[in-house]
Amino acid sequence: MNSPSAKAFITFIFALIATNVFSQTNKNKPKLNISVGYLYSELSEPKSYDPYVYYDYKTEAGNGYSISALVDFPHNNFEVSLGTSFFSTRNILTFNRRPSVDQGLWGYRKEVELNYLNFRILLKYHPLRWMNFQSGLGFSFPLNHQIRTLEVEAVRPDIPVPTSLTLNVWEDFESSDAMAINLPVGVAFGLERGPFIAFNYYLPLINMTGEEENTFVTWGGHKINMFELSVGWKFDFEKKE
Repeated sequence: MNSPSAKAFITFIFALIATNVFSQTNKNKPKLNISVGYLYSELSEPKSYDPYVYYDYKTEAGNGYSISALVDFPHNNFEVSLGTSFFSTRNILTFNRRPSVDQGLWGYRKEVELNYLNFRILLKYHPLRWMNFQSGLGFSFPLNHQIRTLEVEAVRPDIPVPTSLTLNVWEDFESSDAMAINLPVGVAFGLERGPFIAFNYYLPLINMTGEEENTFVTWGGHKINMFELSVGWKFDFEKKE
């Protein structure tokens, strides 16, 4: 998030939104959408190239929330929307380790928290005044990713779990500086001004986290699938007389 390219991209998006908002005429009537949402998410399976060391590595779906602000620029039955969202999701990772001569077999259960800023450009089509279909492109920049160990089980009792292992303590998640790209698609129902409800699916195109290799396993490289149910309010910039 501190890289020059990320800062330049963010500045460009906000400048583009501001320029369009203040250059619109009353005929176009740009609108501001503010919403909060519930996220249902699941990380993809991590990569592993040595099945004799790690196995039974899986992810469990988790919950989260979103806060979004978008500006609509209408033209006939279409709208172009630009905006940003804050996404926060939590997922569970579990994996076991095979026994060896010098290492024990432990089962791990970990929780991953992902917080990131998503910038979107959408094209909305209104077949009816109170309904629209939308799709576009989103760019996600990580704010912070953290991971903590919830449970550890010693499968071989003769080799106990290390006492140095700390449970329920958040630590930085490796390779958390990767930008992700997703394809949002959805449908929304609501008034031209006032309340609305939207259903969106974010199809991952690029990994949400980077990859880190060691002797036995390629760690990371997760993509994240997300479903979002959001409710909000639509305002317009038209001056009331």
